[in-house]
Amino acid sequence: MAMTTSPRPSSPSIRHRVSVPASYAGLKDLFDECLRFADRHEIGDDVRHDMYVAIEELVSNVIRHGGRPGIRPRVTVSAALTPGTLRVTVADNGPAFDPLSVPAPDLTQPIETRDIGGLGIHLVRSLMDDVQYRRQHGRNHVRLRKRLRAAGSGERTPE
Repeated sequence: MAMTTSPRPSSPSIRHRVSVPASYAGLKDLFDECLRFADRHEIGDDVRHDMYVAIEELVSNVIRHGGRPGIRPRVTVSAALTPGTLRVTVADNGPAFDPLSVPAPDLTQPIETRDIGGLGIHLVRSLMDDVQYRRQHGRNHVRLRKRLRAAGSGERTPE
């Protein structure tokens, strides 16, 4: 597991990066590191929960579908914490796949008649304030953005 934390004195942001094998053992290491980051920077339980669910869904998809012959999939999670916002990017070296291209499931249909799949990315979209995808340098990058709540209030901070 490779990790770096780099507070930038000239910027109000804190950056953190973790790279692990795309495996369930790697996912556990990733969560342990995310927990330390969240504790160190006092990220609230609501944001922490939503981000963990989103990261777990995205990384689990890489574990299940990201392997290719001769390629050992790796996942890199990068976080940028700025006043009012947490941005997390989940990147992997698996085959090109834009999860945002998956149509939203029709939740009004009975489960027996719905297509299999698509609920995970639907959940990620519903938990995050913004989700973006890009393919760059042979890697998938899914960027998540979550606004943070102002301390002591039930309101989210404006951007």
